[in-house]
Amino acid sequence: MRLPAFAVAMLRRRELPSGGSLPVFPDSEGGWRDPSNTSRDLRNARGSEDFAWVTSHVFRKTAATELDRAGLSARQIADQLGHSRVSMTQDGYLGRKIRNAQVGHFAIRTDGIVKFYRVKLVTAGSWAGKVFVDAQASEDFHPVKTPATLTMVLTAILANPHAAEELYGQELGQCYRCNRTLTDETSRALGIGPECRSKL
Repeated sequence: MRLPAFAVAMLRRRELPSGGSLPVFPDSEGGWRDPSNTSRDLRNARGSEDFAWVTSHVFRKTAATELDRAGLSARQIADQLGHSRVSMTQDGYLGRKIRNAQVGHFAIRTDGIVKFYRVKLVTAGSWAGKVFVDAQASEDFHPVKTPATLTMVLTAILANPHAAEELYGQELGQCYRCNRTLTDETSRALGIGPECRSKL
């Protein structure tokens, strides 16, 4: 699998001082990094407990998601991740492509902090009636699995669903229905684009 040109250029720049025999990402003394120190640096970089879910493993899942979006096969993605079984890649790394689902985007403000969520209500098939909640971080979505967190999120949304929808659109500038970018002031104020408004 090819790396992007910018990544190749960066790796070559880092390789030159090492002569090809030392670590590309060394510790402060030029040696091999200790895994526990790397984990500590990641914890410090991610900051608050709101991002405690961000681990090095999350980046592997993000890479798998992006490769899936780019149209690579599950076998190719498994090879990139070093999985011998494609099923491991499909079950643990690739997002569920749920069909027959109603999708909504919501935002919740708690103690001055706004958090964003995608909620899917499955309307047909063997999963009909099931609700899936994903926390949104930038363009990535991560499943909310903790029962207490699920209850808190859904309770907050159900207290005023329309306000939670509008807040999503206003804060992110994306339509709370279709998630497309809102391009005019009226749409940004309402949190929903003209095409989706016409369908209400």
